[in-house]
Amino acid sequence: MESSPNWYEGFFSGLWLTVQRQAWTEEQTASDGEAIVDILKPTEPLRILDVPCGNGRISLDLARRGHQVTGVDFTPSFLESARESASAQGRDVDFRAGDMRELAFDNEFDAAICMWGSLGYGTEDDDRRTVAGVARALKAGGVFILDLHVAETLLVQFEERSWYWAGDVLVAEERAFDHATGRCEASWTFQSPREREQKHSSIRIYTYRELANLLSDCGLEIQETFGSMDLEPFEVGSSRLVLAAAKVS
Repeated sequence: MESSPNWYEGFFSGLWLTVQRQAWTEEQTASDGEAIVDILKPTEPLRILDVPCGNGRISLDLARRGHQVTGVDFTPSFLESARESASAQGRDVDFRAGDMRELAFDNEFDAAICMWGSLGYGTEDDDRRTVAGVARALKAGGVFILDLHVAETLLVQFEERSWYWAGDVLVAEERAFDHATGRCEASWTFQSPREREQKHSSIRIYTYRELANLLSDCGLEIQETFGSMDLEPFEVGSSRLVLAAAKVS
């Protein structure tokens, strides 16, 4: 499979938008929001940065819980959907167009979240810029919650092929892990009754130690780890890694 460095610029469009709308139920979103609150244990409303925020599902749930949320994403269709949902729900969320590698905030947020494996889309330098920007955006002691696959979760359950239905869209994925680059390369086929699309993704899969070193280099130290958004203990073979890292200076 041939890797495209900027694959993510065109991936989140077309039939993918239909698939994403089917990905989480309202109950799952509420459960994820509750897990974030359980990790943060706030005693008062927090200022929270959601980056990238996608279609705003987590941002809106946290706003429903009384927190002041800023969501950043570079995909126009996601931001349009997020703003429409905020208006329909009467939620005051600051959704902004922006690149997660170029965050301009400074010492503004009590917490930040990066959900569902968005770190690793670009180069390792891209990820370092993103994490450094999040650290800069946090107040001292602020917490960064990160949800993603690492080698200790992905490779144990690795499948070369899989498929599923998202409404009337058939999603088929063929994967290969490149041990030389540490990236998972995937070819995707989306088939609806009316159209067919093929896309490619390439995601850097860090080991736990590599990720911990990246966070530490940017001034963030891991405080807690979990094996999913159900917040069970993390171990090799967990479904995912969810971690909370605090800004130490």
